[in-house]
Amino acid sequence: WWVVLPVSVMLSLLAGRLIPLLYGATYAGAVPILAIHAFTNVAVALGVAQSVWITNENKQAISLYKTLMGLGANVALNLVLIPRFGAVGAAVAAVVSFFISSVFANLLLAPNIFIRQMRGIVSYG
Repeated sequence: WWVVLPVSVMLSLLAGRLIPLLYGATYAGAVPILAIHAFTNVAVALGVAQSVWITNENKQAISLYKTLMGLGANVALNLVLIPRFGAVGAAVAAVVSFFISSVFANLLLAPNIFIRQMRGIVSYG
């Protein structure tokens, strides 16, 4: 969290310079998409940290259920957001569904992991 969040913020802030530098002015429309999508890194980092616990506790079914919850959220959000906001809506849907899968699903499936994730977010170090 504390490592990935600043990286995501920096990537989001630099999107306006990175996209034209890497892909040219033709792709300037991708700037807001990258600026939003950069925050999926935070959810991924929070999700990866629990994979060791899932393996050690032999609870692989939790991974399946978390993935299915993220899938459902992503499909539903895409159906709602893409027609109205286009690719920016898809980026928002991705960020939200990653957080649902990696963090909020733990409320139901692994509350002890959710508590640890929240402690990690709230306390530094």
